Amino acid sequence: EVSWGDIPIDLGLQKADPAGGDLNFECTPQSKKKRPNVPGIAKEFAIPEGSGEAMEENLAANINYMVSHQLHNSVMIETSELYKTPGNCASLEVSTVNPLIWTSMTPSMRAQEVKFQKVLKLISAAITAYGRQMERLEMDKIQKDTLGLLCNSFYEINCMRKMAIR
Repeated sequence: EVSWGDIPIDLGLQKADPAGGDLNFECTPQSKKKRPNVPGIAKEFAIPEGSGEAMEENLAANINYMVSHQLHNSVMIETSELYKTPGNCASLEVSTVNPLIWTSMTPSMRAQEVKFQKVLKLISAAITAYGRQMERLEMDKIQKDTLGLLCNSFYEINCMRKMAIR
């Protein structure tokens, strides 16, 4: 049985792990794209096609690390627990699969569903945290765009999840 937060889930894959340890469904980190170290003025003309303006180096280094390495699961769970879905944002709740449907799903479909739920819970917590930060402020265009991008990511993953179950 695998769990994420308060969701215990039987993936039907216990035979795959005879030692009885935790099953691990982690992804391989993305390959790092090495960009040449371009000096001073040349940077203005050397932005790779499709890339935007560079951001502050320390922030960029942190983002690059976090999107290419799996972060510690317990820390992600603890952090997301700080940002529970607001009572008036029911659409951010991540539903579980009906037990009748769950039992008819293949082990690989169950594993995929667990991943979808995990990602949706993290995005839900991120939207909630961001919303809490912004609720007392007049949002500028970048902040509105950020909220829109996060919400659309949640929507798209939820659609993929529903399609996978059908």
